[in-house]
Amino acid sequence: MSTQAKKPVARPAKKPAAPKTEVKPVEEATSVPPVPPVAAEVPQATGVVAPAEPAEPKRVQANKIVGVSIASARTRRHLDKLNINAVVDGQIAELKALAEPHYSLIDKLKTAEGDEAKTLQAEIDKSTPEVAVIESKIAALSRERTRFSSEAATALSIVCNSLVSQLAQHTMDNAIAAKAKIIKVSHVHTEGVEKLSLYPLVSTLSLFVSTGDKLRKEFQDAYDESERNKLVKGLEKEFKAKYKITTPKKKAEGDTTTNAAAPTTPADPAPTVASESAPEVEPEDDGDSKTSFKFYVHQACKAVAMKEPEKYKSIRISTDIKDYFSDLVTEFIKRIAPLVAATANSVKTKTVSKDTIMRIIKNILIDGHVPVETVELEEGKFPDPVKVKEENAKKDAEKAAGRKYKVNLESLPKVNGYNAKRTVTYPTSGYAALESEVDEKLSLYHKLEAEDASQ
Repeated sequence: MSTQAKKPVARPAKKPAAPKTEVKPVEEATSVPPVPPVAAEVPQATGVVAPAEPAEPKRVQANKIVGVSIASARTRRHLDKLNINAVVDGQIAELKALAEPHYSLIDKLKTAEGDEAKTLQAEIDKSTPEVAVIESKIAALSRERTRFSSEAATALSIVCNSLVSQLAQHTMDNAIAAKAKIIKVSHVHTEGVEKLSLYPLVSTLSLFVSTGDKLRKEFQDAYDESERNKLVKGLEKEFKAKYKITTPKKKAEGDTTTNAAAPTTPADPAPTVASESAPEVEPEDDGDSKTSFKFYVHQACKAVAMKEPEKYKSIRISTDIKDYFSDLVTEFIKRIAPLVAATANSVKTKTVSKDTIMRIIKNILIDGHVPVETVELEEGKFPDPVKVKEENAKKDAEKAAGRKYKVNLESLPKVNGYNAKRTVTYPTSGYAALESEVDEKLSLYHKLEAEDASQ
């Protein structure tokens, strides 16, 4: 008598997710800030109701209220799927692809009948043991994924937004000083960028370093060429003076006379000077992608301009700047990803929190700054040190015996004493201000979320 294999429990069919259509505001090709639209006259009621405009997602509305242009979903995607969990997720995806035919057969079995159903069931029974192994591997890999708290990506978005805002303001100010109307990458790498409080976050990025080196070389080459031209003109002037060579004057309009006796020298080619009245043309934007930050850094730049609209009203944002800032944000997240993963793996939960992100940022920003340490003594009642010592000794003894013992400090008698509170700050770094900004905006996010939940 043959023993029939146990049939697997049919799983519910997985409906393919509807393709997401990401609706983004059209970027203005006009100056920043954009001119507010003029309200059109509302016609009298004619019996036709105009369709209501779709409301913005709550997260987008919250971002505008809080003042953060860079989306936390995008920063999390880069930190999570494209960096920290990229290898694990890649292996999981490969295993799921191997198991997919098995689940497709289960879906077909739901509507099959007769011989077709028997054939499908036989194929399912045959692949079931192999799929069980695959699912076991997927479960093991899933346990190794680094997890993220709800605040982690938001805190990182706030940091990236502040970084872009500082770079944007510096760039706009230098463009204005150079009497330019379109901010370009060359306006970023100018004197004073190293004084920005968040400069250490980009100063060692390979893109930032290589771009700075390239621009400095171009400037040096142009300077050397200018000096050579000055030297040549100086020598030419001395030569003409020594041998009394004169250059014929330019003929007046209508003058047809010539000066055949005067020796001539080839005239220097006149330098081409761009017309000051010629408008600067901004290159067309080639759009955004699911990994690019171009749209978000553009919004961050416009937000900076809106703070002083009169000052920045003539400034326009080039596509090169959007590409550059987007690439810097991407590389910055990629740079800190290994540090974030290492910090998260040092704790048992393997969860990236807001504190994890800020600890990494702090280590970068305080590097090279002199710490200021203060120690304050607080008087009060504290657990009796003698009893604490006794409880710790019991804990060690129980641990040696293979048992657990928890010390409850609250249950111990209290005695008068002092508690030392040690504080270390780095006043010359930009971390304190950034930490305060992150805490303030996170608090505002939580407040908005609580209001939405109460409605």
